[in-house]
Amino acid sequence: MDKSEVKKLRWKQWGGLNAFLIVLLAGFEGYLRLNLPPKWLLLGVVVAVVVIVGMQYYQWRTGKIIGLKINRQVQRYEREKIGEKQWNKQLKIGMISLLVFAVLLLLMAFFIPLPSKYHPTIGNYIGSVIGVNIGFLLRIRKIDRSNKEDLKNFSRDMAVRGVGGALLVMAGGAVIIAGAMIFF
Repeated sequence: MDKSEVKKLRWKQWGGLNAFLIVLLAGFEGYLRLNLPPKWLLLGVVVAVVVIVGMQYYQWRTGKIIGLKINRQVQRYEREKIGEKQWNKQLKIGMISLLVFAVLLLLMAFFIPLPSKYHPTIGNYIGSVIGVNIGFLLRIRKIDRSNKEDLKNFSRDMAVRGVGGALLVMAGGAVIIAGAMIFF
């Protein structure tokens, strides 16, 4: 694939990602406005995550690429770019990460009392969209500007960055919550 084709493909991927985010966040907002229990929303997310893990497992076991046309094209390109070994490693890391995420959400749904009157601000949504887009841009920049040799440890490096980022976000949230409890 030449650079202009890759650029066009990435723009389509970015547009699809943001369209999906808008629909997802609108659904999330609609659910919260109905004042339904957050537990059911979390359980719905757990089911969606498990379905995604199942799709990734199928891809890993069969080698077949599944998804929408644009996603299949992107996956073919990335698979070719990073190599089969890294591709499989990336799928495994993704499956494990998503399963851990699903278990944490499940525990949260059943063991942590969640307020049913929570209404996020526009800042929550904007922050989510910005965070997802930054992660997307960093990932595609690394893949598109590197060769196979540079991408030798790509999966491991991305996993370490993801865990590090998640820990920073959780630590920041804990500091904010602790500060709010102390001062208010």
